[in-house]
Amino acid sequence: MGSGSERNFSGMMLTDTKQPPFLRTPDSTSRMSRRFFAALLPVLAASVWVFRWSAVQTFSLSVIFCVLAELFWSRAFGKSFRIREWSSATTAVLFAFLLPPGVSWWAVLLGSFAAILLGKMIFGGLGQNLFNPPLVGFAVLTVLPGFDAVISREVLTGPDWGSVFLETGTGMTMGDVSKAAVLFGAALLVTRRLIPLWSPFFYLAAFGTLSWLFGRNPLADLLAGNTLLFAFFYVTDFVTAPVTFRGRMIFSAGAGALTVLLKIGQDTPAAGIYALLLMNAVAPLLDSFSPGTVSKRRSQPE
Repeated sequence: MGSGSERNFSGMMLTDTKQPPFLRTPDSTSRMSRRFFAALLPVLAASVWVFRWSAVQTFSLSVIFCVLAELFWSRAFGKSFRIREWSSATTAVLFAFLLPPGVSWWAVLLGSFAAILLGKMIFGGLGQNLFNPPLVGFAVLTVLPGFDAVISREVLTGPDWGSVFLETGTGMTMGDVSKAAVLFGAALLVTRRLIPLWSPFFYLAAFGTLSWLFGRNPLADLLAGNTLLFAFFYVTDFVTAPVTFRGRMIFSAGAGALTVLLKIGQDTPAAGIYALLLMNAVAPLLDSFSPGTVSKRRSQPE
């Protein structure tokens, strides 16, 4: 494809990566962030319904700590801080989704600061980070002594149909209370063209296929834990994933396959987090192997 050429693919705008600008959209960063944050609200509401004050406390503390962390960095290094971009709030909610109910406030504090400072600001701020900030925040917590004991572990005895609509049991994460809420939020992302549908498709396809090849129950695996949440809200992050279609395809499928392999090898509920962070690390390399076209949102202003 020659320089400056374009074509449509699955509702996305594709253009040559050799010549800027690479991204064209009538939406501002703040508007896109607000739309993405709105898609998180169904899962957030389901979590508050199940965990009540514990969820309100965790989400509130996460937002406050993430905003303070970014404000602290901005003031310390003379950077502009624009809270209206909603980046800190989105990071805070996505980080809180990974936490178990009743987690200590100090864990929320440490994870939130790690997500903002180590996951985003140290790389230069919004749009410059290599790793997914909420995952960085959680990964920092997993190295603390004893924290792994409070992370929920998945029981794969069969499809957990009760959690499809609303799970009221204990021992899960804040974001793992309703698959229906996750899918509703995902539908908002897809219909508003905030994410490419093929990205979660390749993730889930690779995840389910490898689960089946290893003799596991693919449906139970897909419904267990945060698999669906990861597919639509973390794997689809435009900043920390490749920009080319081929690169994103390999990235998404690789994350899904690695998640299953880590589940089998390590038996850790954080398998999806580690898998995605590993794929974040090689995302630039995948783009270098996949030159030519870069995915673009093609949204229409309201």
